[in-house]
Amino acid sequence: MQREFDPRSFGVLVSLITSVTQVTYAFGPGIVGWLRDLSGSYSMPFYGCMMLQVMAAVMILVRGRKVTL
Repeated sequence: MQREFDPRSFGVLVSLITSVTQVTYAFGPGIVGWLRDLSGSYSMPFYGCMMLQVMAAVMILVRGRKVTL
């Protein structure tokens, strides 16, 4: 975070990251279980989680770097 963002936005970024991870920790297992119940196996939740990871990686790669002179 220190290399990518302005140090003045540290508090906002830490709280945003914490809130997103806490929501994921709270609802992720329930959603995976619900998808497992719908499909009858863990294939759909597994591929769904893989898709989310690939989307996150693409977003990071597409963002690019901030040029500092």
